[in-house]
Amino acid sequence: MRTVIPAVLSCALLLATPAHARSVKWLAKGATVEIQGPVDVPLYRGDYGGHRPLVRIETPGKSAPRADLAVVDIAHGWTRIGWKTVRQLGLVPEETSLQGRYAQVVVLPEVRIGDLVIRDLRAQVDDSEVPVLGLAAIPGLATAILASEGKVRFVPASQGRELVQGVGEALEIRRQTAGTWKAGSEKEHGNGLALSTPGALSGEDGWLQLRTDVSTTHATPAYDDNRVRRRGGELHLRGRGRIGEVELAESWVVRDGSLSDKAEGLVGALGYDQLYTVDLAVSPSHGLVAVKEAFQPKWERAEAVRLE
Repeated sequence: MRTVIPAVLSCALLLATPAHARSVKWLAKGATVEIQGPVDVPLYRGDYGGHRPLVRIETPGKSAPRADLAVVDIAHGWTRIGWKTVRQLGLVPEETSLQGRYAQVVVLPEVRIGDLVIRDLRAQVDDSEVPVLGLAAIPGLATAILASEGKVRFVPASQGRELVQGVGEALEIRRQTAGTWKAGSEKEHGNGLALSTPGALSGEDGWLQLRTDVSTTHATPAYDDNRVRRRGGELHLRGRGRIGEVELAESWVVRDGSLSDKAEGLVGALGYDQLYTVDLAVSPSHGLVAVKEAFQPKWERAEAVRLE
């Protein structure tokens, strides 16, 4: 039997279907970079950005360059910007399907961070109040958040090994290709971008995601004992992470039922509430990470930055 679709319904289906399906691979090849050598810029933190690590960026605006602060996501995912930022930049999002979900993406023609120039930066449009710079999806860079100096350092990927070794003992990292977890309000799947490293969370050995893009450390459901408390509608417990031999800050850790890993061994996702106490260097192209205790972490107040 032949099925006839009414013209009105046919048009509605066409309008509801994204013109192009963008894959994670498209976002993972997120930009080209122009960088001659190490680029150091100030590290910012404050209530603005939820006490996550921030750098000052400049983007072409409708009539003049626009300055903003962006979260440094050193090892998790692609770049994300909010609707407000998209409108201020005069960009037109593209409707697409991403990991089977409706999404909108844009391409930022240029982003400047000090002497570093990032061109054709691919980003997902979401509800982020502060732009999130996804360095795991920007080939050509290695990055260090140097809390001991109050700086963020970018180097060409070819110098990534030296950057990591300059911070401390080089540890292996793996690209997570299995499991699920929450990123903002959306569930993410193992996509080969999220990086994790061997460590421990309050004595529970395993693999840890490095989530400088979130303010709070999360633990898998397997991490559970009689110290669990309900705070703000979520289950928390006091916990302290460790990467290599370096102990991190103790904080309230969310017991996260959305955090899983089919490959096994994932025990948590370290947020910046614990990572702010260390120097952290990541070279995705070399598969290396290093941490070193920053005895007196430094940063500039985000609220003191004048943005135009």
